[in-house]
Amino acid sequence: MSLDELDAAIVALEDAGCYPHGWADAYLDREFTLALRLDDETLARAAVKFGRALAHAEQMQQMIRINWMGKGTAPDVELIIAAAPVATTRAELLFLALENRRRALGATALAPSLGAELEIGGTFTGDTAIFADFAAIAAASAIKLSLSQSASTTAAHLDATESAPLALLREIATRQPALFREWLKCAQLHFATVRPAWRISTTEDDIRFLPEVADDALAATFLDEKRGRQLLLVTFSVVAAEFRDRLSAVA
Repeated sequence: MSLDELDAAIVALEDAGCYPHGWADAYLDREFTLALRLDDETLARAAVKFGRALAHAEQMQQMIRINWMGKGTAPDVELIIAAAPVATTRAELLFLALENRRRALGATALAPSLGAELEIGGTFTGDTAIFADFAAIAAASAIKLSLSQSASTTAAHLDATESAPLALLREIATRQPALFREWLKCAQLHFATVRPAWRISTTEDDIRFLPEVADDALAATFLDEKRGRQLLLVTFSVVAAEFRDRLSAVA
């Protein structure tokens, strides 16, 4: 966006109720952790990028509070943008952490995107020094930094978006290998349909023929190697929906 387009977009977001008038005063002419400053343009670009999502998150949090009232401790809320195709900048992380506080969203953790240097099911290949900066921003904003297990080299909170499905699939592979083999075939069937929505290096050719291995080698073959993890993770929601009635037997 040009600067004029940015100005128009900010006005539109304010008119839509995504930001109150005068909201930017809390950010401009201030220095934050790591000597970060949010100038007019940087602030405007972050506000336009995340404005509608933050407003929607605010509505969701209000409904959580209403529905949880009188039912004990409310669930933890996490802000997750880890699947975004472009890496989160330090300024964007700072803005999101501060907006969480300004809007009283109550999120206890924030999961940034590491961009193309971290594929789902893969290992982070970028400069891990950014984790220290992200952790400092999160700590100064009273929120936890949340990173996937494959990326985290710090004491960050674990983002279980990938870990939970993989843990379930490892349990199935260990306890019910026949079911796991069926799951693999179903994942293979759906892969071509779901793959375009994901930024991954595994291709249809990579999973066209699945290796035949013994039961005790299933987990190592398909869960300890990137192509197998990516096949299973990107198809997880589709396959899990088909196998829902059969998952109750997996403790």
